[in-house]
Amino acid sequence: MDYTLNDSGAGMEVYLNGRLLFSDNDKFREIVEKLKSRNGGECVIDLKELEFIDSAGLGMLLIAREAATGCNTTLKLRGAQGQVDHILKVSKFDSLIPSIN
Repeated sequence: MDYTLNDSGAGMEVYLNGRLLFSDNDKFREIVEKLKSRNGGECVIDLKELEFIDSAGLGMLLIAREAATGCNTTLKLRGAQGQVDHILKVSKFDSLIPSIN
């Protein structure tokens, strides 16, 4: 997995691409640490370019959710397609992290 992060102060956008797997834990922790440094606002994780996610990847999204809650930041997912969209729907992930278009 690779990512690009844009933080405007009021909002943060994280663009993930590739495959989100257990081996990406260290990279994803960088995103979580940046998220923890926020105080309010919104963070959108864009999944449009993410090709695959496994159960560890879902767990990492939950870690991001916990970090966002701890700093009063609203976390949302955007743009899931293909296998990623299917896994999020099957696991009813939208009940944990809302999705936007």
